[in-house]
Order: sequence, then structure tokens, then C-alpha cells
Amino acid sequence: MDKSLLDYVGDISQICGMKRYVFIDGSAKGVEAVDVDNGSLSFTVLLDRCMDIHRLKFHGMPVAFISRTGVVAPALYNERDMEWLRGFGAGFLTTCGFTQAGDPCISDGEPHGLHGRASYLPATLTQFSERWENDDFVMTLRGKVRQAKHQGENITLDRTITCTLNKNEVLLRDVIANEGSRPEPLMLLYHMNFGYPLLSPGCEIVIPSQKVVGWDDFSQREINSWSVMEPPTSNAQNYTYLHTVRKDAAGKAGFMICNNTELIAVCVTYYSDVLHTLGQWKYPCKRDYIMALEPCNNCIKGVQYERENGTLQFIEPDNTVTVEIKAEFLDNTAEINRRKNCWM
Repeated sequence: MDKSLLDYVGDISQICGMKRYVFIDGSAKGVEAVDVDNGSLSFTVLLDRCMDIHRLKFHGMPVAFISRTGVVAPALYNERDMEWLRGFGAGFLTTCGFTQAGDPCISDGEPHGLHGRASYLPATLTQFSERWENDDFVMTLRGKVRQAKHQGENITLDRTITCTLNKNEVLLRDVIANEGSRPEPLMLLYHMNFGYPLLSPGCEIVIPSQKVVGWDDFSQREINSWSVMEPPTSNAQNYTYLHTVRKDAAGKAGFMICNNTELIAVCVTYYSDVLHTLGQWKYPCKRDYIMALEPCNNCIKGVQYERENGTLQFIEPDNTVTVEIKAEFLDNTAEINRRKNCWM
């Protein structure tokens, strides 16, 4: 489509656009959000939850897993131990970090809860734009998130999310900066959560792994199960794997999930210079049926584990780290097969 479509509508919002609003009830009360819709692809950005992406649908088909907690306001955050899960609404993207990701632990005498504070930090919106660029309509959100403590860290995230009318894709660009005066641990994990009906028994999980290991003893025993999504059961186990993913000539890694019945696929690509590991967590449990694929720079076992094993990464004062992730949504069989063949 191009600008000529304007001859057929009263306003571009008939076709696509963004809507900003605030939740007014329950645990979500006060959370500001933006709905983005290009006519085929629609998703919700939670401004008060690190600009994470909650609901996402492609051609009306749900792609993301939504947990029973739903949207939870950041004021309800409890960093103790596993309490992070009480606000884990999941959605298409939950950001984990910035100085802790993975298991709860105590490091340098300070307790760290599961997956850190990032997803509970509100953003200051700095750009909300809808504009024509040549013959494509571009929708952009940009905001800044800060994790700071007096006499402690001062880490910022500058996040830009872009979607256009003519491409069924979400572009995410993060610039993480250390605005403090001392080096700080840097732990990043992009918790991308897939659910039914995209995720179902028989769906195809494509990860071009050079190496895969189980995160725990159970997962290592079930190492050959990583590419299978079982039917939901009431006594399901947590399966967790760490993949070293083959990258292409441009330095990009990625993965795909294909629903061959619905002829829909999601293809995610990212640069692996920063996100050198892909975590995979699946929990085929009744009413909690989820698989998360998690580009990250750590082993998902917490900051103290990384510190003890000499693998903890740091960001120096006044330095930045840039992450770019593209999620493409495909509905063409030939294109789906072409993408799969590139990685298999």
C-alpha cells in the first residue's frame, strides 16, 4: 500500500495507527499503554513496564502467552526471591536485567530477586510519531528507562519500537548506558514468550544451534526434547536449555516458530555480539502453556553465579551497549520455507 490509499479513507486510523491510554481497574490500574496496529499486526506496549510488549496478534491470531497475573502496575513490584512472578504477565516481550538476570541470589551483600528490576521500571516517553516516509506509514515509540540508586548504579535504557504499514515486523532498538561513575554488572535477557494457538503440539521450533546444553540436570537428561512442544499436562516439568546459535555472515543469530497448520510463522533475528546465548524455557502445563526464547548475555543463573565463574560482564562509566532485535511475522509458505532452509 502507498499514499494513494488515502483517497479511500476519511482518516489513516481507519487502516492503521497508535492509541495511547491508561488502565483503570485492578492490578493494572494506572498503567499507561499504547496499542500499535498496522492492519495485520497489532500489539500493546506497556509504557510503565519498561515499554515491554504485552498482547500481540497476527491476522487476529494470538502469538504471545498471557499469564494469569495480567498487567500489573510497577508499584506492586516485590524484588524478594521469586516474587517477580506475581507480576509476570508475560506477553510477547518481558525485559530482564539490567544488573541481574536469572535465579535469585545474594551478591556483594545485596539480595537480588529473580530476573532483576528492568521489567517493572516505568519509561518516560520521548517520541510518539505517526508519519509517512515515502510510500510507507511509520509508527514509532521511543522512551527512556532508568535503574538508579543513591550511591549505587545509574543504568539507563533508551528504547525505540518501530512498526510500519507495509511490513509485518516489529523493530526494537535498545541503547543501554552507564551514566554512573563506576563499572556496573550488565545482565541482559529478552524474555520472548509464545503461547497458543501459535504454540501447540506439532508446531515447528527452528533454532540453528551449534551447541545446546541443559540448564539443570533434568533438562540435560531431556536434551533431545528441546525441539518438541508437548501437549499440556497437569504434572509438567520446566525444561530449560542454553543454545549457542549459529550466526550468518552479518553476525546475526535467530530462531523461528512455525505453525504449519495455520501457515503462520514468527522469525526473530538479532546481533549475537552482545546476546551470545539463547535461553529456551518451556513449560507444557495445563493453563500455563508457554515457551520462552530468550536472547541473553548470561547463563540465566543470577549475577553471583556469573561473578563466581568469571563470566560476569560489566559496562564502564559513560559507555553504551546497543541491541537490535527484529521480529518478523510470515504468512507466505514459500517465504517460511526459504527462511527455514537458510538455518537448517
